[in-house]
Amino acid sequence: MVEKVTHSYWLSLALVNLAPKIDRVGRTQHSKNAKNSKVICLKNVARVAHPKWLRLHHTSTLAAQRKKGTTLKIMKTPKPSAISKRSENIVQAQLDAYNSRDLDAWLATYSEDAQQLLLHAGELAIGHDAIRKRMEERFNDAKLHAQLLHRIVMDNIVVDHELVTRTFPDGLGKVEMVCIYEVDRDKIVKATFAIGQAHSA
Repeated sequence: MVEKVTHSYWLSLALVNLAPKIDRVGRTQHSKNAKNSKVICLKNVARVAHPKWLRLHHTSTLAAQRKKGTTLKIMKTPKPSAISKRSENIVQAQLDAYNSRDLDAWLATYSEDAQQLLLHAGELAIGHDAIRKRMEERFNDAKLHAQLLHRIVMDNIVVDHELVTRTFPDGLGKVEMVCIYEVDRDKIVKATFAIGQAHSA
């Protein structure tokens, strides 16, 4: 089924969230004469949701608004709460310790009964002893380094998107990770990881 989607920036953003459920999407491209409007069928929804298309579309929307003499209200990110700041500080401390390969300092950012989980796959380690055992060999890797690509903080939840460089059995490589940290009383109580495919560095 082909749907007609109006030439709207915000509706385009919504398509990103709907992408898994949509097989084919159409959008209406309006000319000055409404009779000349036509529907362009896009076989792959990724083309609609592509960042480049969204940027171009957003730019054209801004230009149209300026031409009409109107202004767009830009949504601002809420000011971080005190809880958010404390949570981010703890997560940043563990990242710094990770990159310094200081196992004791890194482990100190976790609560005694902290959980490390693999997203949709269950537990990796629970408690300091198990976490230490799991990470000891990793911290001996001289090439170990996590590059922070993006971070989202909301109260006691911190989500880091990282690119980790480390030594794999077949040599030096890189792997993307999404790390979801839950912080309580200035300690990480739960860390959930989504791990991408490793590739050579």
